[in-house]
Amino acid sequence: MFSADAFVWAVQNENKGLTEVNRLLGLTNSGGIREDLDNDKNGLITQGEVQAVLPFQNSMAVIGNVSVPTLIAALENSVSRIQASGTGTDGRFAQISGFEFDYDRNRAAGNRIIEVRLADGTKVWSINEQVNFEGLFDIATNSFLAGSGTPDGYNFGSDVTKTILSTGYADALLGYIQLGLNGVITADAYPLSGSGRINPVPVPAAVWLLGSGILGLAGLRRRSLDKA
Repeated sequence: MFSADAFVWAVQNENKGLTEVNRLLGLTNSGGIREDLDNDKNGLITQGEVQAVLPFQNSMAVIGNVSVPTLIAALENSVSRIQASGTGTDGRFAQISGFEFDYDRNRAAGNRIIEVRLADGTKVWSINEQVNFEGLFDIATNSFLAGSGTPDGYNFGSDVTKTILSTGYADALLGYIQLGLNGVITADAYPLSGSGRINPVPVPAAVWLLGSGILGLAGLRRRSLDKA
């Protein structure tokens, strides 16, 4: 979810005025993320490591005027390849920012999203109540997902707008670390146990058994940026 947060930050801070009307969310494909951020696990993040995480020639992009049904379709695509066992994720699995959702991988693909909420808890959509949010969204993403065709299975339709920005997506990540986070990534913000933004329902038993131990270890984690 870290890269999606970086994309939202970059759009908000480097392209002011672009998304003044609609609520800004972040969504990007996992396939564009190629390494762990602290790949050598020494607690320092270099510029080279950032470039290795997002190595392609993609730039930032904004998909504008996204309706709730279009957002739900994108999330259904994100979890469509997951098997009941939890295996089967591929590059389409989403990294998200500004919202969270629950899904049931035991349901048929295309009908797995159970509920979507904004980060402040506002319900956007549920399988029983359908649309609960009036308005449209803008989505901070990368130029690959904003391109033509159906990259990684995503199709946002013809009613949206697509704006390709000049900022490279790796540059957005570097800027977020250096300026947005003042060079420090904390375990409170990004715990080892995950962000709780994408939630399988029902929660696998193993998660309940291991959760408290993982959270305890996460409290020890702290990273800083080395520009070398």
